[in-house]
Amino acid sequence: MTISGLPRDYDKFDLQRLFNPFGWVDYTKIIIDPITGLSRGKGIVEMRDDQAKQAIEALQGKVLGVNPLNIKEAKLPPPRPDGGNERGPGNDRGPGGDRGPGYDRGSGYDRGSGNDRGPGSDRGPGYDRGSGNDRGY
Repeated sequence: MTISGLPRDYDKFDLQRLFNPFGWVDYTKIIIDPITGLSRGKGIVEMRDDQAKQAIEALQGKVLGVNPLNIKEAKLPPPRPDGGNERGPGNDRGPGGDRGPGYDRGSGYDRGSGNDRGPGSDRGPGYDRGSGNDRGY
């Protein structure tokens, strides 16, 4: 469940105490503003569905502090029909990490000899970093 309208001084234990009379509370979290470090007056509570419905009926609109509580039942997104993960089909990077199985971390980038700049390159032979000499400009 997502809850808004909480007093700004509520912590996760206060939120748990609020929902405990309706059943076992599995998880509570207060949403914190990352810039100020203060509560946004919103929270998350996880508990069994039947107990959550009782809590929603009893606490919806109840005023704690200044604002009335607004409680919504959180829904999981439906499974994707194409069977893909959240990144989409074909983007599973697997157990090898972000780079995939063919990535060699030790090889670095091969810049070649400096003379072969590919087809259509009209920039000339370039600058030789090793000697510090200009090679033909």
